[in-house]
Amino acid sequence: MKTILIWGTGCYCAMWHKWLMKYFKVNAFINNAPDFPTTLKGIPVIRKEDVGKFDRDIIVIVTDRMAEDSIRKDAASVGLEHEELINVQEFIKREHLEGKYEEDTVSKQIEVIKSILNADDNERFCFDWMYKKILEYGIFCYQKNWYEFPDYTEWNFYGLLQIPEEFADLCISICTLKIRTAIEIGVYRGRSSYFMCAVLMRNNPELRYDLVDIADRLDSFENFRLVLPSLKKAIPSTSEDYKGQVFDFVFIDADHSYDASMKDFENVGQYARVITCFHDIYAHEYDDKNGGTVRMWKEVQNMTNGKCHRIFSKYPDQWMGIGCVVNVR
Repeated sequence: MKTILIWGTGCYCAMWHKWLMKYFKVNAFINNAPDFPTTLKGIPVIRKEDVGKFDRDIIVIVTDRMAEDSIRKDAASVGLEHEELINVQEFIKREHLEGKYEEDTVSKQIEVIKSILNADDNERFCFDWMYKKILEYGIFCYQKNWYEFPDYTEWNFYGLLQIPEEFADLCISICTLKIRTAIEIGVYRGRSSYFMCAVLMRNNPELRYDLVDIADRLDSFENFRLVLPSLKKAIPSTSEDYKGQVFDFVFIDADHSYDASMKDFENVGQYARVITCFHDIYAHEYDDKNGGTVRMWKEVQNMTNGKCHRIFSKYPDQWMGIGCVVNVR
């Protein structure tokens, strides 16, 4: 087993370190930030000046490409040669481990899906249980304090693009609904879709869950469909292809401009029998797109005045957030 040092302790490290530790011995993490912990997963976090004190076969740079040049300059300043460092993706290729990251991730995620499908009522109605399943399934890392999360958290490039607390609340709220037909507009890589499909399918074995997107970027679709036969791929397509059709459950998370997201609601969302959900209702980063999803959600609430509105948000009026229009009580 090769011995490595990992240079970088940010979000990229969050999503790589646990997998690297499975195949290599990690002797230390390198980070010069003064406020970072001195150990990580029981492994020392050292400054660049102390690299020479630790055995290693290679130093693996685990950051985005933009930070790599800066790291190499820091390495040169303490006498490290260019050849002593390697980018993580180049390292994985050199070690003939291409594809193992996704393969290992899919295996873990399918086990979580199976646990949801077999969950008893005490489990699936419990926030702590659902929250833990979400962390075990995997989250794409946005959080700088990722190391403060439970050890079982799977930060992952194939993880959910969700705030885990918000998504847990949503999943609990929909797990008892009578849903026979569902459609998700904008599925990207499909990881949220697979999880929500499992939550709904647990209560509705005859569920049909349509996945709609303009491009097929789904990861490992056939693997997940083996345990989630409700999944139906409808890609490429848009809400225009379903205009006026009625589904029990609608989840809208596609183009985040005002015009496109409102069109998705007008085409499909407004006809939902049971519930319509919108992701990123507080995503102000899209405000320059004619008001984006923030404007859309405000107008949808006005348009559906008299119906029940539910909001799941850890950062109210700041970031992400999930909004729902409930058509049955």
